[in-house]
Amino acid sequence: LFPSHELKAVLEKWLPTQQAAKTTAPYPTVSKPAVEETSDTIEQPLWDSQALSRMLGNSDASLHHRFLEKFLQSAEAQVDKLEAAQQTQDANTLRSTAHAMKSSARAVGAMRLGDLCQALEYQAKEGDLESCEATLNELVKVFLGTRQVINESLKASVSSYAGA
Repeated sequence: LFPSHELKAVLEKWLPTQQAAKTTAPYPTVSKPAVEETSDTIEQPLWDSQALSRMLGNSDASLHHRFLEKFLQSAEAQVDKLEAAQQTQDANTLRSTAHAMKSSARAVGAMRLGDLCQALEYQAKEGDLESCEATLNELVKVFLGTRQVINESLKASVSSYAGA
């Protein structure tokens, strides 16, 4: 075990200062995000293509492919489960499924989808099924867009490997 003065020195060395923590963005920006623009605002990317690299490193592209393919497969099943739960007004299934989907979406860089899952999870926990319906409708649209962007990237990377 560390004496308290040594522990403090190690923590000060490795943890950001309070000022740095306040000024550092939670996620690095992506140079070419897939962004939908609206007339009033620019929203965050549908998918941050660098998220898996930050988590897993760049060494194994096939691992990235497998993660993304598995995410798309499970997310599609989760969207179906969310839609069924909304039709039956099952707030508990809405909450638990949105919670699970939130984690996996954020892990692969689908931050906007993760944010909608978080909102849906909260609304379902509060029993606000009317808001759940509107959020779920938006979540489905964002999932479809995210799926398209990820699939396009997967196809492009497969094509670049085939051409190499």
